[in-house]
Amino acid sequence: SAGYRIALGVSSQLTDLIAGEVNVGYVSQMYTSSLFKDVSTVTYGINLTWFATQLTTVSLSGGRDVVDSTTAGAGGIIFTTVGLDVQHDLLDTLVIGAGFEYFNGDYEGIARNDQGFRVNAEIAYMPNRYVSIEAKYKFDNRDSSKANCAPIANCQDYDRNRIDFGFEFQL
Repeated sequence: SAGYRIALGVSSQLTDLIAGEVNVGYVSQMYTSSLFKDVSTVTYGINLTWFATQLTTVSLSGGRDVVDSTTAGAGGIIFTTVGLDVQHDLLDTLVIGAGFEYFNGDYEGIARNDQGFRVNAEIAYMPNRYVSIEAKYKFDNRDSSKANCAPIANCQDYDRNRIDFGFEFQL
């Protein structure tokens, strides 16, 4: 496949407490195989960050883009998201966060549409400036339309719980 993206955006510190960026453009993806439908659409993105206090940050994000599909007959998915995240520094060495994201995936070339949401919570402990120890919980929900869905197309509804633990090292 081959494609292009043209976008124009701006990033700014709007006030002492709010920073943001926004972009809008056009994306097109053309597939060499006639089995896949070409995808062209408006694309956009927005990220706004509010520094509510010196310890609390609230972020709003959203966007629309084209991602490749592994589902037979669908070359691409027009993927739209909107999310909200909150992060709070309990201590200099301890940060907690939580978030919510909604998504919609419109499969081009077949009659399938997925929508769902993700809820997450995380905690990070930084005993020093070189090491971070993290724990994260994510809950994912997806509802998929079943029209023209082959058994191998992986379009089942699901709920998923995921717990991650990790270490991050910096120099």
